[in-house]
Amino acid sequence: MIMIRKFSVLAVALVFSLTSFASADVLMPGYAQYDVKTETVLGDSYAVEPRASDFADCIFDVSGIDSNDGLFAAINERFLVDVAACIGLPSGTPVVMNGIGWNVTIFADSPSWRSEMAVYFDDSALSGTSAFALTPGFGVDSPGTATYNSGDATGPALKLLSVGLPDLYLSDGLLYIEFFETFVDYPNDWDGIWTAGFLRIQAYPEPATLGLLAIGGLLLRRRK
Repeated sequence: MIMIRKFSVLAVALVFSLTSFASADVLMPGYAQYDVKTETVLGDSYAVEPRASDFADCIFDVSGIDSNDGLFAAINERFLVDVAACIGLPSGTPVVMNGIGWNVTIFADSPSWRSEMAVYFDDSALSGTSAFALTPGFGVDSPGTATYNSGDATGPALKLLSVGLPDLYLSDGLLYIEFFETFVDYPNDWDGIWTAGFLRIQAYPEPATLGLLAIGGLLLRRRK
């Protein structure tokens, strides 16, 4: 509680919007099917001598995604996002996700609440080690439509460590995203819809890979 009191009102809301799902018992359901979602890049490509801050943000469009049942339900919409490729690295490159931002418009169909619509983030193996969930409408226990963001319309990324969450290590560069309901009002059907907006994913190569990229950049520059 002492730490929370040090945050601004906005920061307190964001802290409670992001929830840790750390667990060693999270398993991939055998019936899981993944949709392929095209992500876009926002920002400049990394410099000759790359740093973690030089990598572009990965933008994930949430428009038209249904919010259905509880976490890992067969009906839920789930995705594997190639974050490594999205930030300009070869697919399969290990990366560390260290920030998440959002600017989303959600609709909760009565009697469902906006506070029940959530999105879960984990590695592709669903290890649960550093998994977390985002609930943009946290505390809004009513149906309806509203827009929520992580600070302003640009959806600035919030560093995970700044709200007490560990960075999420993606050994294969793939991020698992699942949209779900924390309370199910309409089993096997949608309770709400993510009508518009995006998630902003920030990531960088793991330190060892980042070092190799920096060395490669130096060699390239020397050859010139």
